[in-house]
Amino acid sequence: MTAGDPVDLVEGERLGRYLVLEKLGAGQMAAAYRARHVGLEREVVLKTMVRDGALERSLFVREARTLAALDHPGVVRVFDLDEDADGRPYLAMDLVRGRPLAELLRAHGRLDPGVAVKFAIDVADALHHVHTHRLAHRDICPENVLVSATGGAVLVDFGIVTSFGDYAAAAPGRAVGTPSYMSPEAWAGEPTTAAMDLWALAITLHELVAGSPPWASTTPADLRAEITASHPRLAEGLPDPLRALLVRCLSRQAADRPADAAALRRELDGVLAYCDSSAATLDDMRARGAILVDVEHAEPGVP
Repeated sequence: MTAGDPVDLVEGERLGRYLVLEKLGAGQMAAAYRARHVGLEREVVLKTMVRDGALERSLFVREARTLAALDHPGVVRVFDLDEDADGRPYLAMDLVRGRPLAELLRAHGRLDPGVAVKFAIDVADALHHVHTHRLAHRDICPENVLVSATGGAVLVDFGIVTSFGDYAAAAPGRAVGTPSYMSPEAWAGEPTTAAMDLWALAITLHELVAGSPPWASTTPADLRAEITASHPRLAEGLPDPLRALLVRCLSRQAADRPADAAALRRELDGVLAYCDSSAATLDDMRARGAILVDVEHAEPGVP
């Protein structure tokens, strides 16, 4: 194996202090493996690079150091960063047993509003911690939120995390993120703000309760046109307080959104109280129970 080749580890292979147990998954930039620290007998997730190059290595190390500086139960924890024999960085992080919200959506179609809002509250709490470090996640979406076996939401994949006021490191001045969840100012390639994350969380919350984002478009070009020029098409039948909050969070003017993640969390608390007071049917209770049963039997998630 030489520098520049993709890394694909196999069961039983050693990488530094870690023994690879199984591959959990891979994306465009990185792959994740369940592994065991040989000395401590502790199971972890190893994250390695899929594509190798100077920029990719820089972004990978940046993500690891960013996560290592964060300490919050809603943010996956990184505790080791090292290099393989060819100088490629890899990191070790906590093993979170759970499912991505995207997987729960595929299984259930949509979630009970009270359950969805509770997950959004967890993400808002995590974002508040991230934002106090003057960082934005830049890629909030159902694929990047794991639901743990205890029912809490954990934010993962900080691959394009960016400091406030800076441009996305992967493509300065260009649109970066998952298209359906990008705010108008993100599409415009503007400097990073916390408001970009609040927009993406609102899109995610709408998808959780409605089964899809509030856009008719599917291609990146069409999504850009719709998001930057049209109002979101919110689903019918949403609880009134939730609809009102989503309208504010999805204003094309960032200044009209909640002031910060803490303010959003307070408003979500009010929505949750409304949802809980109206969730009295047997179907509501079964919906909540089904989600937790799904998660309790989950395999490790992919950070």
